[in-house]
Amino acid sequence: MDVTVDRGGFALDLAIDVAPGTTTALMGPNGAGKSTALAAIAGLVRPSRGRIVIGGRPVDDVEAGVHLDPARRRVGVVFQDLLLFPGLTVLDNVAFAGRMRTRSRRRARADAAAWVARFGLTELADRYPAQLSGGQAQRVALARALAAEPEVLLLDEPMAALDVRVREQSRRELVAHLTEYAGATLLITHDFGDARAIAGRGVVLEQGRITQAGALAELEATPASEYVARLVRGG
Repeated sequence: MDVTVDRGGFALDLAIDVAPGTTTALMGPNGAGKSTALAAIAGLVRPSRGRIVIGGRPVDDVEAGVHLDPARRRVGVVFQDLLLFPGLTVLDNVAFAGRMRTRSRRRARADAAAWVARFGLTELADRYPAQLSGGQAQRVALARALAAEPEVLLLDEPMAALDVRVREQSRRELVAHLTEYAGATLLITHDFGDARAIAGRGVVLEQGRITQAGALAELEATPASEYVARLVRGG
């Protein structure tokens, strides 16, 4: 995808390809443009220039006047604050993805039950988000995103809200689920430890532009900027 977004004096200029079956970490300091990139891919923000192609189909093409609504994009998103529906049970939160895909309520709930079981949440199916731990809520959000059968999965700081004690376990669980996911995954993070544990490739944004991209080992061995050097050191 090649996307430019101009927003109130801030310009994002991003060219990035994420292959199916791979995970790329999009990293950068606060204000670098990571959230703007996520919003553009999800269809929540219109690009000023460029194209966004998902599964071989343009979902944004400014010159051609193409802009697909978020609901019509094969994109699953796990937001940093998860955004689970507080008035819906675990099962119905996951079933919402199927309803968005225009499935019947019965079919959506049946599909959701399978995802709930896959994520080890069956015993929690009738609970509400307020009754879940942080790790459990994260699993529900990921199950809901994958239940929509997306071609692109966007993970927005998925570990940021988790207690340090459960972070390592959650990383391992996430990697296991992504191994079975055939689509492309873009991990938004400012934590190089999360990137190293979950992704195979990294792209660093600074002030709306890519300053370094490549295998995470390359970023770690030869940082191209002062920020990247601090990032890989955990500073």
